Amino acid sequence: MVLMKRSVMLEVKAKVPTRVDLMGGTLDLWPIHQLLERKGTINVGIGIHAKVSLAETKDKTFTIKSVDQSITETGTFESICNSKKLPLIGLILNVFWDSSLPSLSLELEAESPKGAGLGGSSALAICLGAALNKASSILGKSHKELDDYELIRKVQDIEAKLLFMPVGCQDYIGALRGRMNYISYPCGSVCIETQNPDKFSGMESEMIVCYSGKSRFSGMNNWELFKKFCDKDQDTLKRFKQLGDISHEGKLAFNNFDWNQIRSLSKQDWDVRKQLCPGIETEETKSIDIASLEHGAYFSRVCGAGGGGVMAIFAPEDKHQVIKEAVTKVGAVILPAQISNYGLMIECG
Repeated sequence: MVLMKRSVMLEVKAKVPTRVDLMGGTLDLWPIHQLLERKGTINVGIGIHAKVSLAETKDKTFTIKSVDQSITETGTFESICNSKKLPLIGLILNVFWDSSLPSLSLELEAESPKGAGLGGSSALAICLGAALNKASSILGKSHKELDDYELIRKVQDIEAKLLFMPVGCQDYIGALRGRMNYISYPCGSVCIETQNPDKFSGMESEMIVCYSGKSRFSGMNNWELFKKFCDKDQDTLKRFKQLGDISHEGKLAFNNFDWNQIRSLSKQDWDVRKQLCPGIETEETKSIDIASLEHGAYFSRVCGAGGGGVMAIFAPEDKHQVIKEAVTKVGAVILPAQISNYGLMIECG
């Protein structure tokens, strides 16, 4: 392996949005989408970001700083790869870097609250993978940079290893692409169609994102659903078929840029999901839902297919102020989460 001669030290900064899932969550778990006749997933990127900055260092010491977790760790490449404090970062570093390359100082930040259901940890993982992939390409380690699909597959395998359970792909897609995405699952592949949000009239002006104040680990709910599905629990199979049918209808609405229909289907998806997984709601999210409906919202839904601590509320723009005041009174924190017009952004110094 021949490394490029450089006159300046390597620096790479990367940023990705997180996502709000609108329909077809959990269907992104393999092999569920291969066992349903009709399936799809729609999500939209939002301006709550995951950020990574890396810089080459002159010694052999790696420094990893997690801003949101207030954790800093230093050590050799081998010790960081086996980190107990930041295990996901260590696993990603081990796959996307190697000991023959320069040591790095890494700073990472997830703006999403922990357990929000916005795919924050997956967004951070794909952001780090993309930054390291770009850096290794600059240094001449790889002949080509990985494309979206290759990045997704690597990071998905890493997260599955860490969590020791199946993980879906939609969080990575929302991060890499931003905007609005329709994800389909033909045999042997995943297909992504991405559209700019301004094509869906009314979408951006309708959505309010708020935090209930209570974090959730949504992966466990997904795991329970996965097991029931594979055990052929008949009620679970029925609900999954309904989710697949709804998301399949969403493809036509997506192609026609029909936000009103997408919103209507998202509500149908949420109604089925509550039947499929009653624990997806908490007392806090129920209070937010009631308050928003009483003040003119179309509907609200908990973010994350397994249920996180953040909610998306959909309402006419002229009702937003009174809804924000009402949900704040029951404990919600309004998040500045405009729909993202971009996905992964990388800046090289």
